[in-house]
Amino acid sequence: IGIFDKNGDYKRTYKTNVCAIARIYRYMTLLLGMKPNEHEYKLMGLAPYGKIKYSKKALNVFRSTLNVEGTKFKWKIKPTDSYFWFKEKLEGERFDSIAWAVQTWVEELLTKWVKNCVKKYKISNVVISGGVALNIKAMGKVAELSEVKKLFVGGSASDESLALSAGICLIDQLEKRKKKHLGLSKFPQIKSLYLGPSNNYQLEKKAIDTLNKKKFKIYKNATNKKIATFIAKGKIVARCAGRMEFGQRALGNRSILADPRHLSIKEKINSAIKNRDFWMPFAPVILNRYSKKYLINPKNIESPHMTIGFKTTDLGYQKMKAACHPADKTARAQILNKKDNKNLYSLIEEFSKITGVGALLNTSFNLHGYPIVNSPRDALHVFKNSDLDALIFNNFFIIKK
Repeated sequence: IGIFDKNGDYKRTYKTNVCAIARIYRYMTLLLGMKPNEHEYKLMGLAPYGKIKYSKKALNVFRSTLNVEGTKFKWKIKPTDSYFWFKEKLEGERFDSIAWAVQTWVEELLTKWVKNCVKKYKISNVVISGGVALNIKAMGKVAELSEVKKLFVGGSASDESLALSAGICLIDQLEKRKKKHLGLSKFPQIKSLYLGPSNNYQLEKKAIDTLNKKKFKIYKNATNKKIATFIAKGKIVARCAGRMEFGQRALGNRSILADPRHLSIKEKINSAIKNRDFWMPFAPVILNRYSKKYLINPKNIESPHMTIGFKTTDLGYQKMKAACHPADKTARAQILNKKDNKNLYSLIEEFSKITGVGALLNTSFNLHGYPIVNSPRDALHVFKNSDLDALIFNNFFIIKK
């Protein structure tokens, strides 16, 4: 825990060396037959299918371990290890019950901890980071707390974010060395996570020249209206345009986009490229002016990085069925402001003019198990080796014949 003062200076108030929440969640991922440090999001996606009446025993196992006292995490019973101890206690429990129980336990711990921190430090504007912060369901519960006025969850929680921490640490070292007050308030604000490379005309043209022109239609500088019309016909379009995203989320520039209205599009995307587990939901990118219509978000909490799970309105679920969780009707929404990505915003605007829907289904542009694409060459490799219908570059729109 740390507090920033008005000058932007940071003071640490509480430190723990081991995040037991993340460790236990990781090993429950393994216990359920998935890959730890990789498939925790699958456990989170599975959790809403569990039922409280079947999951009480499993929940009590987790509740008997780590607890929150004040602003500190303390053990009631400390397990002898993070796998075999739980394996023995949870013997015979259903897989979805275990997923529901560990997820519910995490939500209980984090909401109680945040409430206690707000009460103790009298600060209701909260920033949460780290791997556990990418548990979007728990972040949604934190956002709903009456004690929390504002919540910000960053879009990167893996080792690449150490680059940002290094810059902050450098300021601290320079202050001590030069005995001069710089203050973190002077640290340049990162206004968006579109920080990666952008492909130029030459790179795109070079990649396109390798295509068999008999198999593809290539349009130069296609309008967003043309692309939106194509998507509205139920086609799956991949987008490799603008600067690549930094962090864990595909935020529209290295994304697969589709009409979010019809559940059948999920099966089509999974068949064409993603091959995701049947219980896993996709997510929407929503124009900010539609967010109140589609999401239950009375505090207008920002979610530019797709890091918070929101409950949807009846209208929102109706318009975005394919991009919501089917079990609890929540959405891991990217709420898009025009200033952050004008071209993507324009594309969704054109889609809304055709369909009346101010959102698109958004999932990362990659083959299952492979990294997200970066270059035109990467994008064409995935395009040719999948059943995607079309590909958007900065300067070209390519459709399979």
